[in-house]
Amino acid sequence: MTPDLTARYAWKGKWGHVALAGMMRELVHETATTDDSTWTGSLSLSGKFNIGKDDIRWMAMYGNLGRYVGLNFATDAVLDANGNIDSLDGYAGFIAYRHMWTAKLRSTLSYALQEYDYDSILGSSTANASSSSWTVNLFYSPLPKLDIGAEYRGASAERENGDDGDLDRFQLTTKYSF
Repeated sequence: MTPDLTARYAWKGKWGHVALAGMMRELVHETATTDDSTWTGSLSLSGKFNIGKDDIRWMAMYGNLGRYVGLNFATDAVLDANGNIDSLDGYAGFIAYRHMWTAKLRSTLSYALQEYDYDSILGSSTANASSSSWTVNLFYSPLPKLDIGAEYRGASAERENGDDGDLDRFQLTTKYSF
């Protein structure tokens, strides 16, 4: 089995940065009765644009994303009726605006989504098909390595069979960076 191969190139300036990245990998399935492998890949384009002290951050991805996006929300591949690997492609992305209210107080508003199409592979199943979420937060940093914050997140997800659900979460956090 071959390790995942990645490459990334970034263009940087005072304005921010833009990066193009790609990944290729081999998916392998071996049992006593089957032995199959396939090569898959994905691309991403990301960036950060500085607007004074504020910034906009974003990323768009397409391809065989699997475990690399959304805490393994979607699988890398499934096996067909003959035990052969059928890889799954999808797309995902996010955009976030960070505003610096003062040198010690900041907020971020973000939106993220991901979508996968299992139709040709599984038909109507309980596999995750899509999700989207948005967040808004407020962080205070009274000391250089101390962050105190609050965040609200709203999210929704849908499975391939049409089942869906929503999430609303309010979170308080304190972090000290060593």
